[in-house]
Amino acid sequence: MTNRWRLFSERSSGHRDTDAVERAAFVAAPSGCGLPTFMTTHDTIPETATLDEPRPRRCVGTRSIIAVVLAMAVLITPLAFDEGSTAHAAARTWVVAPWGDNSASGSASDPLKTVGWAVARARSGDTVVLRGGVYNEQVQVYRKTLHIRSQPGERAVLDGAVAVDDWSPSGGDWYSSGWTQQFYREVSGGVVDGDNIVAGYPDQMFIDGRTLTQVLQRSDVRPGTFFHDTDADRLWIGDDPTGARVEASKLRFGFYFNRADGSTLTDVTVRRYATEARHMAAIRAYSDNLVFSGVTSELNARIGISAIGSGIVIRDSRFVDNGHLGVHGDRLTTFVVERTAVKGNNKAGFDTFHSAGGLKVTSSRGVTIRDSDVSRNNGPGIWTDLDTEYVTISRNLVERNGRAGIEIELSRSVNVLGNVTLDNGEAGIWVLESQDIQVLHNASYDSKNAIEVEEGPRRNVRNVRVFNNVLARAKGGSLALLAVNDWTEERSAAQMGVRTGYNAYWVPSTSETANLSRWGQWPSSPAYSQDLREHQQVTGQGVGSLVDTSGSNPFVRSTDTLDYRSPSTTAAGAAVAGSAAAELGVPSGSRPRIGPLSVVVRR
Repeated sequence: MTNRWRLFSERSSGHRDTDAVERAAFVAAPSGCGLPTFMTTHDTIPETATLDEPRPRRCVGTRSIIAVVLAMAVLITPLAFDEGSTAHAAARTWVVAPWGDNSASGSASDPLKTVGWAVARARSGDTVVLRGGVYNEQVQVYRKTLHIRSQPGERAVLDGAVAVDDWSPSGGDWYSSGWTQQFYREVSGGVVDGDNIVAGYPDQMFIDGRTLTQVLQRSDVRPGTFFHDTDADRLWIGDDPTGARVEASKLRFGFYFNRADGSTLTDVTVRRYATEARHMAAIRAYSDNLVFSGVTSELNARIGISAIGSGIVIRDSRFVDNGHLGVHGDRLTTFVVERTAVKGNNKAGFDTFHSAGGLKVTSSRGVTIRDSDVSRNNGPGIWTDLDTEYVTISRNLVERNGRAGIEIELSRSVNVLGNVTLDNGEAGIWVLESQDIQVLHNASYDSKNAIEVEEGPRRNVRNVRVFNNVLARAKGGSLALLAVNDWTEERSAAQMGVRTGYNAYWVPSTSETANLSRWGQWPSSPAYSQDLREHQQVTGQGVGSLVDTSGSNPFVRSTDTLDYRSPSTTAAGAAVAGSAAAELGVPSGSRPRIGPLSVVVRR
């Protein structure tokens, strides 16, 4: 059960619309220093500054820290290249190449060397073209509109890791001395599960591209692991580094779009940053009208991308194998994620009941997530929470996530349309304490409960429509393919306003439950139904529904090609109207076949 009272503590203020002094004053020390959680001192450092300095190991007085940082803000703020957001008359293109020179003109034949210096020199409206190769940088775009992209046919990679050399054997392991880079480590509680405190340690190491697992003490080092001895400034590994490329993350973030309204990032990879909680993500998109296209953010310690703003679009991108979340959004207006892979996230093992998983959006309005692949995340796949409203989740493949495939929590006015959810750890689709929800034309297979609607103490469920779906073959721990209940044991499904009909149930002998439905009837106990007549008698609903118990699924065309559309002989479902019909691509008022209406794509 989700912990229903813990909020997403990373929703820190002061990132988007504060000036340099305010950002500098919003500071925190390591755990135990009696200061807030977050620190944004890097926000005030010009793009040309070196940002990989070692962090202090000991706490100093609160007043001392704030005084120092305020003094830094006064000194460095005049150095920032602040052109405002209005494009100048003659926009130009700046070219950057790993073999360039920062004293160069920035032309195609005379490129600059670093992305940060190009961003600093560019004016609003300019384009920054990155030649293929690796850039070991962290870059802030502040108060200007820039278009940053890779050279067509090439790929620029911002990489937070550097090579670590000079290894010495000792006791069957190997160590490298002189690693002075240190990161703030988040203590247990909140997003860090007390049983896995190492999740809050941003340190990362890689050997020949393979990620090593961090351990908490020298004696635990084995092949495939590493230990950071912060007292001795040593890195320990259990693999023989001879002839191998060993790397460790040294930088904290890749891109920070800060009041950079209208900027774009295209065909760029951001990887292996040791992102601390205060920096949230390898890419921070804290501006309006940003577009991310063809972007990959992978193998970062925390979040792939974090977005706050209006009119932000993410398309044709990949957010994979990040430590906490692939995509995070908060306080968004008109946010679109489409044709994007969000896969394998929460590798570090953050608390999946708090916020960790694939894609989570909170406190937002006007969210669309479509035609994407949200799979193999350790936690919920797609998750809306904390008063997110006017949401469309359509035509996604949502597969093998550790908790619910699609979780609609404390949200309202949500359309869940035409998705395919496969083999998720909890419900394929879970509607929790939410209102005005439509769940239409989805296929949910091999999850604990195919579709679950649940009321709790924080908010009454109201007006949930579950129509034209395929609910199929539950796995272990299932109560029923369709589960509707109030876990406070106060209200019935009828009082919640849950309506169902024209659903197809496939219950082969391999299904872990024969129950079609579990229907809340409080103050009486929930009623279970194992056939359609019983389901209709108990619920007073279920008109037009179908049940099949054969060993061959009659409600799918080809699982091999992810074609979960029902065959042409399948009965028509209930009429679909309005925005749901438009998103599904059918005329308003038409009655399409039960089940998904399009083929999903594995990305």
